Amino acid sequence: MRAAASAQVIAELLRGNGEAALRHAQLEPSELYRRYELALAYHTLGDRAASDAALSEMIAKDSAVAAYQIAAVYAWRVRQRHAVELVVELPEEMPAQA
Repeated sequence: MRAAASAQVIAELLRGNGEAALRHAQLEPSELYRRYELALAYHTLGDRAASDAALSEMIAKDSAVAAYQIAAVYAWRVRQRHAVELVVELPEEMPAQA
């Protein structure tokens, strides 16, 4: 059920539900994936120190086997920042799409 557990965390993150994502991540049995999911969830919740700690531990312990997950944490951080920037830049009234 490895993929199903991680999918729950990702689904909650995409819904913007950091608290639920964190709860699921804390229950993750795999240490590697727990660090990965915690780094994502803590970032979503705005806890940079906890996210950085999980990412640093992942880099120290898992870099030989988790390059994709490490890159995904960095990508999530950029995605979150850009999503906020896009919302701030949107006009008050969006034009109707054809």
